[in-house]
Amino acid sequence: AAMRTKIERVNNYIIGISYVDSYGGAAASMLINIGIDVAFVGTIKEDGTVRVSGRTKRELILKGLNLGKLMEEIGIKNNGTGGGHNGAAGIDALDHLDKILFDCIEKTKRLILKFK
Repeated sequence: AAMRTKIERVNNYIIGISYVDSYGGAAASMLINIGIDVAFVGTIKEDGTVRVSGRTKRELILKGLNLGKLMEEIGIKNNGTGGGHNGAAGIDALDHLDKILFDCIEKTKRLILKFK
């Protein structure tokens, strides 16, 4: 997962996306542990549905980032469901993985740019 991670820097924060065959939540947590500030890891399930797991650092939660709300909005937009906690959340959807990961990055970038 770490070797496949694509990163984007927004201000002083790093957003990373990756994909794995399984254990997406664990992979997202690992990315946080190695220095990514917000991580999204996608998995395509056997039935063709997509699962995206998101994790973020406490610093961003304290600034107002709520992955649960973010993932809920993106899940609905992409023919699925989403939700979770401020720092750990997920999406199950029918749309293409790349589209969902793109939406995750773009929405996160917009939110981070609003931080002081």
